[in-house]
Amino acid sequence: MDDLLWQQCVTQLMGEGLCVDCAVVKLQSGAVLAAAEEGTLQHLSRRELRRLLAADRQRMQTRGLSLGGVPLALLRDELGSGGQRSMDLRTKQRPSQGVAVCRTQAHLLLLMGRCGVGSGLLNHRAHQMAACLLNAGA
Repeated sequence: MDDLLWQQCVTQLMGEGLCVDCAVVKLQSGAVLAAAEEGTLQHLSRRELRRLLAADRQRMQTRGLSLGGVPLALLRDELGSGGQRSMDLRTKQRPSQGVAVCRTQAHLLLLMGRCGVGSGLLNHRAHQMAACLLNAGA
């Protein structure tokens, strides 16, 4: 898939009004393929990505993690499981915002919601977008 299609996905998600930030990341390289222009998720580091995907989930559950420099608390972690392949988080700063991470075979979708939008709703929307991307060959 080309970069234009990834950016169209981000533009669509941002235009729906649920998100204040969004990014699509290639798992193999850690490259951010597309992201919201003014968002922090475009600054996702390889170190943050490694921690997100690490086999040691206990550290993440007790200490949290950061994405794009934003400190997050873990709510639900099924990112490595065969089922949902997703994660729900909340920002540690107040007012708190929901964050959803959804994994496909080759990509991660990261969505940060507006204040008042729960991570469960974001997670559902991320799964819908992931299904569309899979159908498009992502």
